[in-house]
Amino acid sequence: MSKKSNSFIETLDHLVDLLEQLKEKVIRETVNHPDNAVSKNLDAIIQNYHVIRNDYPAEVSNQFSESLKRLVFQLIDQVNSELETRNGTNMKVNDDLRRIDQLLQSEDLSVEEIDRLLDKRSELSTGKPVNPLQ
Repeated sequence: MSKKSNSFIETLDHLVDLLEQLKEKVIRETVNHPDNAVSKNLDAIIQNYHVIRNDYPAEVSNQFSESLKRLVFQLIDQVNSELETRNGTNMKVNDDLRRIDQLLQSEDLSVEEIDRLLDKRSELSTGKPVNPLQ
């Protein structure tokens, strides 16, 4: 395999690694949600890549067009961006949960304030709004 084709294969490997990280994040974030179609789709893409990765000759990767190569780099950028967004969102949610927990320890809270904080905590934890009329 030439160095150039090795480089592109390594780039594809990197993309698949990022997709695996994204899949793991989706799984962790959707534990409370039964719909995990995104995770299943990512899993299918990853599995298919691993099946075909070693089955085509090195010359094939040399024949990939520049536009396909650009597409792969754009995908890497998009998945990186999604991972960064999810990491940032998770950090903010965790900070908000800690802040709510600290507020709940106060003895000066009214029942309404406690309910409001618990509702907010539930919304942050599950990602679903709380309907107080239920």
